[in-house]
Amino acid sequence: MSHSVTLRAPEPRDIDKIYLWENLTDEAHTTLRTGPLSRHLIEQFVLGYDGELYSQGALRFMIDVDRETVGTIDVFDYDHRARHAFVGIYVTAPYRRRGIGREAIRQAEQYVVRAVGMHSLAALIARDNEASIRLFSASGYNEVGRLEGWLTDGETRMDAILMQHTL
Repeated sequence: MSHSVTLRAPEPRDIDKIYLWENLTDEAHTTLRTGPLSRHLIEQFVLGYDGELYSQGALRFMIDVDRETVGTIDVFDYDHRARHAFVGIYVTAPYRRRGIGREAIRQAEQYVVRAVGMHSLAALIARDNEASIRLFSASGYNEVGRLEGWLTDGETRMDAILMQHTL
């Protein structure tokens, strides 16, 4: 991979991109959220973000490639006792299938191992999201379960694949 991938904390300049990405209607079935997020709510999140996994139970990283912001990766639902969490990633379409997602996952994993001694991360992926399943598989995640009918686009139910990587 010839790209320079870096992770960083969200900044006010990211608010509009996050707003757009969080409200993509064609990918709504891949989230457990039931409605859109307002720009105001995202702005409050970014301005109040302290990067502290213990207090917020989550971390958000912006993914930069050659100084252009092309996605985001989240570590969330952190369990401080068992030291595990979920991970989710979004990379804009023009930057997919270039190794950027895999590198972002690798860097996020290294960070949480150093920061809190994270034991494992898990991803919940829509069964029809073959690209995401390939990405997590290539990143060392194994399918450990399937949740039948777990996700919906409002009309159709689909299975969710649970993938886990022990760090």
